Amino acid sequence: SRHLGIIQMKLIASLLRLIRFTNLVMIAFSMYLIRYMVVLPFLQESQAASALSGFQFNLLTLAVVLVAAGGYVINNFYDTGIDALNKPGSNPVGTLIPRKMSLLLYMLLTLGGIVAAILFGESTGIRYAVLVVGMAAGLLYFYSSSYKKMLLAGNIIIALLAALNIFITILFDKTALLSMAVLSVVTAYTIFAFLLTLSREIIKDCEDAAGDRAFGANTLPVAAGMKTARIIAAIITSITAGVLGYIQIITEQWDDVISFSYVTLFLQLPLLTLSFLTATSNKEKSDHRNSTIAKWIMVAGLCSIIVFYLSFN
Repeated sequence: SRHLGIIQMKLIASLLRLIRFTNLVMIAFSMYLIRYMVVLPFLQESQAASALSGFQFNLLTLAVVLVAAGGYVINNFYDTGIDALNKPGSNPVGTLIPRKMSLLLYMLLTLGGIVAAILFGESTGIRYAVLVVGMAAGLLYFYSSSYKKMLLAGNIIIALLAALNIFITILFDKTALLSMAVLSVVTAYTIFAFLLTLSREIIKDCEDAAGDRAFGANTLPVAAGMKTARIIAAIITSITAGVLGYIQIITEQWDDVISFSYVTLFLQLPLLTLSFLTATSNKEKSDHRNSTIAKWIMVAGLCSIIVFYLSFN
C-alpha cells in the first residue's frame, strides 16, 4: 500500500511537471493581474464598465490555460529524444508517463480549451474567439512537431503566443480596447513579453544546442553559431531595456518615486546586466543562468503591475 502510494505521488508529480503547472499558474496570474489591476481600475476611473463579466473572463482564462497545458504536453511528446541528450531525466514522457497517455492528455486538454473558448464565444456573442484560441493551439502543435526546428520560426511563435497571453485580456473587451489608457498599458506589457520571451528562447536554444544539432534542428545557434546567437539575444534584451527607458521618459515616471525605482532596479538594471552576460557568455552553464535570470525578470515585470496599482491607489 505504501509502495503504491509512492508510485501515485510520483505519477502526480510527473503529470504536474508534464503540463508545467507553475507556468500555467503564472499564465492565469498574469491575466488576472491585468484584468483586476489595470483594466477594471482604469475603466472605473472613466466611469465605464468592462464588456466582459467575471464569469466570461474566467472562461477565457480557462481556455488559455488548457490550451497552454496541451502545448506543454505535446512539446514534451516530440522532445523526448532531444531532452534525453540535453536534460536527462527531465522529460517524463516515455518513462513515468507512457507516450500514448501523454498524447491522449494533449488531446483532452486542447479539446477542453477549445470547448471553453466556444462557451466564451456563445456567452459573449464573439464567435471568432474560438478561432483565436484554435489558432494558438495549432501553432503550439506545429511548433512542437516542426517549427521549433526551423531558423527563428519557433522562437518567434513562442514570443507571439507569450504576447497574446497578455493582449488577450482585452482583445475581446470592446470597452477596454476603446480606452486609450488601458490600451497603452496593456500594449506596453505585450511588447515587453514579446521581446523578453524572444531573447530568452534564443538563450535557451544556445543552452540546448548540442541536442538540437544532433537531431537536425536548425535553430539560430546551430545555423549561425553560438556567438552570433548570443549577441542577437543580447541586442534584443538591450532593445527591451531601451523600450522601457522610452516609456519612462514619455510618461515622466520619475514623478512617482516608488514605481520609477522599481522599474529601474528590478527591470532596467537586470535587463542591462542580462544583455552583458549574454553577449559575453561562452558556456552552456552560463546560458542556463542567463535563461533563469530572464525568467525572473519576467516575474518582476508581472509584479510591476502590483507596484503600479498600489502606487497610484
